[in-house]
Amino acid sequence: GATSVTDFWRKWHISLSSWFREFVYIPLGGNRGGKWMGIRNMWVTMLVSGVWHGAAWTFVIWAALHATYLTIERLTNWPEKLSKMRYGTQMCAVIVFILVLIAWVFFRANSSRQAFAIVATMMNPTKFSLAELAMIDLSSWFFLALGLAMVLNSAYGWSRKLHERLSWLPPMRPIWIGLLAVVVLFWRGPGGAFIYFQF
Repeated sequence: GATSVTDFWRKWHISLSSWFREFVYIPLGGNRGGKWMGIRNMWVTMLVSGVWHGAAWTFVIWAALHATYLTIERLTNWPEKLSKMRYGTQMCAVIVFILVLIAWVFFRANSSRQAFAIVATMMNPTKFSLAELAMIDLSSWFFLALGLAMVLNSAYGWSRKLHERLSWLPPMRPIWIGLLAVVVLFWRGPGGAFIYFQF
């Protein structure tokens, strides 16, 4: 799991990220002009990436959120500082997971108004009643549990430590990847179509 937003972008959609780095960020000057020029070029690259995904404010906000995350990260270097604390690496992974999850709401929402409403609800769990929670189907709970298990496993290295103690167990990493692939391919939720088929 990613322990910083920079780490997330190194791992997420590597081919597309590499393309924007090579053909937008570096031609703009990259970080050769110093910290602030690098931040400016990163903002331009992220916003171009957002517009590339679609001519909608939701994609622009998604890109701006990631640019904001990266800016704060570059200015404060918080992941490295936090990772030096006890359980800091695990806390970094959880924080990055939450930040990226919030940004995905805008990426997937039908409108910015809908996205802000969803995020507002996410930030105020008291808005959920027991009746509403009971209406959530079992597959959604399963995907939530699977996602959290993957993040925590990556942060704590549970499967690696278990494999070291019980050498007869198969490595868990391929199993996690296989489960994730099955989820992505066969359980896409009520929206159905894979989002990148729209482009």
